[in-house]
Amino acid sequence: MPRGGESGLNGLTLDHEGRLVLAQHGDRRVAVMGCAADEARSPSSRRSPDRFEGARFNSPNDLVFKSNGDLYFT
Repeated sequence: MPRGGESGLNGLTLDHEGRLVLAQHGDRRVAVMGCAADEARSPSSRRSPDRFEGARFNSPNDLVFKSNGDLYFT
């Protein structure tokens, strides 16, 4: 659920499959854009982390993938 007052996204990167990964600070999650035509227009809610140890993310910002595929973000 968006926290209100601050919408949009910040950091963008590509994963190892070429999908766009977004840091959505307004929605407080990390989202992945789908590759299929039916998924291409909106971020997928699958595999979209929005919590750590039960707490909602505050405002995901920058993203980077390590060479082994691990995702790091602030």
